[in-house]
Amino acid sequence: MYRYPVKYGEIVSACADKYGVPDEMIFAVIHTESGFDVAATSRAGAKGLMQIIDSTNEWIADVTGEEVLAERIYEPSVNIDRGTWYLSYLYRQFGSWEVAAAAYNAGYGRVSGWLSDAKYSTDGKTLDYIPINETRQYVERVMEAVSVYRRLYFE
Repeated sequence: MYRYPVKYGEIVSACADKYGVPDEMIFAVIHTESGFDVAATSRAGAKGLMQIIDSTNEWIADVTGEEVLAERIYEPSVNIDRGTWYLSYLYRQFGSWEVAAAAYNAGYGRVSGWLSDAKYSTDGKTLDYIPINETRQYVERVMEAVSVYRRLYFE
């Protein structure tokens, strides 16, 4: 269980309820993105537990009519709320947690393109093949973590 912690559980549960995202999906993304390091910053400038980049944070604030809160993006409550909202948005767009995870990593536009390309998707809804190795591995890690979190804490 120590390898799959449930830190920030109250925030995660509140955001899960608020946006309709399974707790285990949120924990899996945090686990994969930052390893629960609240101060994590990637080379690409992604920040905090759920690794939110500035442009995504600004877009979410614009769409939701909320403040950008750029100076607070490392705060668990802000970061988890924004990341969970975005996961919910991606799920509503794509109808699949696997595809939502791919878009969380590779971007909405790139994944939309893959879904419309028969080389990557035979039905336009699922990804038969993810052409970027990093994204393919990311989706595998997230979905494995979802399975572990579900088994350990949510069954």
